[in-house]
Amino acid sequence: MQNKSMKQIIILFLCFFILMHLSVFSQEGTASRLDEYAPHFAQQGIKAYEENNWDLAIHFFKRAATFPSTSTQELWYMLIMSELYAEKYEDLLLDVYEFKKNFPGSYLTSFIEYQEGRAHYYLKEWDLAISVLSDFCVAYPEHELYASSLFWIAETLYAMHYYSLAASFYERIVDEYPKSVKMTEVLYRLDVIHQREKEEKLLLLLQATSEEYLSSKEEYERQLRQFQTEEAIGLRKQLNDAQAKIAQLEFDKNEADLHSSLQAEKIVQLQSILGNIEKNEAKDASRDLINQIQMLKEKAAQIKGELEENTLGEK
Repeated sequence: MQNKSMKQIIILFLCFFILMHLSVFSQEGTASRLDEYAPHFAQQGIKAYEENNWDLAIHFFKRAATFPSTSTQELWYMLIMSELYAEKYEDLLLDVYEFKKNFPGSYLTSFIEYQEGRAHYYLKEWDLAISVLSDFCVAYPEHELYASSLFWIAETLYAMHYYSLAASFYERIVDEYPKSVKMTEVLYRLDVIHQREKEEKLLLLLQATSEEYLSSKEEYERQLRQFQTEEAIGLRKQLNDAQAKIAQLEFDKNEADLHSSLQAEKIVQLQSILGNIEKNEAKDASRDLINQIQMLKEKAAQIKGELEENTLGEK
């Protein structure tokens, strides 16, 4: 509303100036032919401005500004505003410089400086934006655009990711300027910042939980590796012991088999000898010798049976 009201005042003032200028020309009749087009350019610029045709407005205002008769501070202000709306911020800053040079102490200087700060903001020249807007607030503490200037400072800080500092400016607008035209945007930004703070706290909590989980996981994996190593060592020892026992049993079995084989061969030989003795010498032997031979045969059979039992028992 403030900008719209200011816009209407400037337009009315400029129209009045053009009418007065035309009246003077009609009375004097001494102006050059070319200079007579100056009011026409200004009128066309105003018409385009009212229709929000910013590029066309800029064209006519720049033409009108070349003539001393229409190069007024009001026309320059409308030119600068047209450049702002057309997003031609570099051109705006150049014309702000020209305005200050041509109209020192103008009643429009404060409005021009406010738009200068906004132009730096849109160009993402954050430091310059804060500097110009802060100077505005210091120079014009009672200005109608003071709250809006605070808003653009806050917006600049927000764009720089200084959210807490930006929030302090937004909150000041809410507390001190509840009727500010920027209130809707202010409340939205505060809501976004508060939501962001909640998300950051949740993120920190999640990060801490994640770090604790990773630490626990690493400790678990370390203990698991240690257990697996110890278990592998124990299993390896048990395997080695079992292999040694198997080897010893196989050795003992082989020894027993060899011993049994030798004993069996000896028994067979003994039985063969006894059989030969019995066949060849039975006729001449005495009864006592025959009895001894019979006892030896029985003894040999007994030993053979015991050996066989032992062999079966080991199997």
